[in-house]
Amino acid sequence: MSDFPLPPADFGERAYRALLRLYPPRFRDAFARDLVEAFRDERRETRRGRLSGVVFWLSTLQDVLTHSCAEWLSMVWRVTPADVSSGRSSAMNALRRLITMAEYRFAARRLRRAPGFTATTIIVLALGVGATTAVFSLVNGVLLQPLPYPESDRLVRLTHTATVANLTTLEQSDGTVMLYQRDAKAFDGIAAWRYDDGNVAPSEAEQNAQRLNIARVTANLFDVLRVRPALGRSFAAGEDRIRANYVAVLSYKLWQERFRGDPRDRKTNRCE
Repeated sequence: MSDFPLPPADFGERAYRALLRLYPPRFRDAFARDLVEAFRDERRETRRGRLSGVVFWLSTLQDVLTHSCAEWLSMVWRVTPADVSSGRSSAMNALRRLITMAEYRFAARRLRRAPGFTATTIIVLALGVGATTAVFSLVNGVLLQPLPYPESDRLVRLTHTATVANLTTLEQSDGTVMLYQRDAKAFDGIAAWRYDDGNVAPSEAEQNAQRLNIARVTANLFDVLRVRPALGRSFAAGEDRIRANYVAVLSYKLWQERFRGDPRDRKTNRCE
């Protein structure tokens, strides 16, 4: 429906409004004002010399007759029992496609009539689709997709709650992790990690020291996750304790960029 009143009608518009009585009453009540506005737009273009008046009225008459008949047949089809022959079903499917194309043409005329509104609508839709896609990608990667570990649905996170201090989440301390590892019998294994940063000292003249994001983990982390390094070994028992030798597992990116991805390279870098 239009959101503004229509100006007074002249003879041509009164004739077109009379033609609209060929449509079913329900359709006419819903779309008559929009059809009249589209008629005014097309007639205005005709007066600018884009189309002769006779051709315009013949095209308008054909459009009204075709679509009014289609609307009446569609309304009759909706109240007809479903057990009809396949031939009649095919005819009605073609009729529905004809009505759909007419509605698309009508929508295109309305959008062309308001280019500012059309451009704003397209921009808003594009931003909405882009934002929705980004949010879905994030949610899908973080919440919906399973973790890249075997039997990832069995992995859980252990935290503490301090109701006295009104704290809903408390991270584990080193002592509680060791306590759980020793006494908890409901789990196949308990591992822990803590994010940190560190430095890699240069091993060659052309290298510089590099600051890295690292994780300090318990020795059984890879066993709990049930994964293995692509090359070399994981941590051995006791290597996560105080005064144990420092052992590191490199990421693939660091191995490629810092150590050239050469498995035969036995040079060592000091980590701090």
